[in-house]
Amino acid sequence: MLSIKMLGETSFWKNGIPIVWQRRKPRSLLLFLAAHQTRTVTVSSVVSAFWPERSFREAFELLRSSIAEIHASCLWNDSDPLIQLKPQTQTLAIRQECITVDMRQWERYANEVCHQYREGRLEDAYQSCQTMTSLGWLPAAPDIMFEIWYQDVIRWPSVSLMNRAILRGGCAAIALNRPYDAIEWAGHMLSAQGDPSYAYLLIALSWWRIGDRPQLAEQALLLAAQHNPRLTQLIPALHIPWSFEEMEQQLYRFRYLDRWRSSI
Repeated sequence: MLSIKMLGETSFWKNGIPIVWQRRKPRSLLLFLAAHQTRTVTVSSVVSAFWPERSFREAFELLRSSIAEIHASCLWNDSDPLIQLKPQTQTLAIRQECITVDMRQWERYANEVCHQYREGRLEDAYQSCQTMTSLGWLPAAPDIMFEIWYQDVIRWPSVSLMNRAILRGGCAAIALNRPYDAIEWAGHMLSAQGDPSYAYLLIALSWWRIGDRPQLAEQALLLAAQHNPRLTQLIPALHIPWSFEEMEQQLYRFRYLDRWRSSI
């Protein structure tokens, strides 16, 4: 079994033994295929990203060589390949049953946060976000996940999911009167290149919930408004002792939360 750690410092393990790479290209190709393991990847998209300066024939041979090097580095039997190159359909596939990727586990937790919050299970949503924090999975950004050069092809597939999960987990924390946790998660969102308006909105709501720092809540909301000007309309609401449910309704008035509340 091959294990790939993408969040934080990237690493590869075969049956508990770390894999050592001789060259960067095969390692990057394996990351690419692991990130797209649930999708069909075309040969043309891979060769144009990894070998744009080569002819298709030359790039295809380099692709075959890189796949062979992956199998050699991972001590994988070529008769039962980890990566399947299908010339007939011009596609690549990695065998999902042979690898585990921490990014997929992260996505499962993040989706759980979203579902739990929508269902009103605030304690569960809060605990799921806490678990993501304890595993070091919240500060996950595109440049951290892939230390490679093909940003036009290889993209972090879950930035929007990260935004929703942290915002909903943070709102659960605020509703449970744990606003300092929400501030910490908002900081993770900012460090991970998430939506700054979401992050600063979460910080504003946290300071509003704490209650004795209205000026900090207003400053955070002004920062959020730099990315979404409509949020300036919420400033008066920060000076009213709403319940958290009433504050959510103020956000609904501007249709700001409709998208992340209703779409998973």
